[in-house]
Amino acid sequence: MTEAEIKLQAMETELAAARQAAATSQQEVRELTDQLHGVNDEIARLNRELQENFAKMRDFQDELSKSSKLSELGRLTATIAHDIRNPLGSIRTSSFILTRQLKDGPEAALKPLERIKKGVDRCDVIINELLDYARSKTLQLETVSFDSWLLQTINEHKGDAIQAALVECNLGLADTEVDFDPSRMDRAFVNLMSNAVEAMVGKEGSLLENPTQNPKIVITTRQTDRGIEVSVTDNGPGISDEDMEKVFTPLFTTKSFGVGLGLSAVQKIFEEHGGGLEVTSTPGNGATFTGWFPQKQAQNVAA
Repeated sequence: MTEAEIKLQAMETELAAARQAAATSQQEVRELTDQLHGVNDEIARLNRELQENFAKMRDFQDELSKSSKLSELGRLTATIAHDIRNPLGSIRTSSFILTRQLKDGPEAALKPLERIKKGVDRCDVIINELLDYARSKTLQLETVSFDSWLLQTINEHKGDAIQAALVECNLGLADTEVDFDPSRMDRAFVNLMSNAVEAMVGKEGSLLENPTQNPKIVITTRQTDRGIEVSVTDNGPGISDEDMEKVFTPLFTTKSFGVGLGLSAVQKIFEEHGGGLEVTSTPGNGATFTGWFPQKQAQNVAA
């Protein structure tokens, strides 16, 4: 056999090996694609279950009193957490493994995996919101300069919750120290600020068709006869008279996202501190949410 024939034979062998490797790779991609379809089907099923559970929860609004609804919400939340979190964990793990296996694969296969991850994360956020709302908590009171704390809280969340709006502060408490739970109150203000931004421009992935031009939030603190007051005002579309009656009702929402616990949770936090939450609004002229609680009289009570 000549040297040329030997080289030709070697090249043919390498070519055959390459073809075999390509065939194996194609088979692996087909198998991974089948797995991906299975994961997609599973997350679709879980989404249907979530929507069914949310629909059931909203039905309670017409049938039960607020206290009864919260009791039923707690039971449903436990069911959701138990029945859905385990398969969500499996889906998250499977999508992570598939992403690693396909990291050098076609982009068309990676995009659905990214959507799956975002979907699982969103389901997890919703479950956490429900659990947090239904769970009993005890206030961890601290004596803190309220205005200083509030400025720090606003600055911490400028890059996420309120980045789409200009924030103006009119703080009137100076160095007044107040007894409150900073962790719980942080959640209350993030919810109020996020709600204002979403009313004006929507949310990432669900932006409004007609957003407010030059969206702005004004935060005001003051001391009154009933204690510490803080207001969050936006220049958005306002709230209709019909919705004003239901704005603090658990599970009520006019948005295409979320489960309608944000404002109800904020109201609950102020009530835990011995105060309350109220809203004023004129359709077309924004809305103002004002929370208040007695100074140095917040009670360390179970939520």
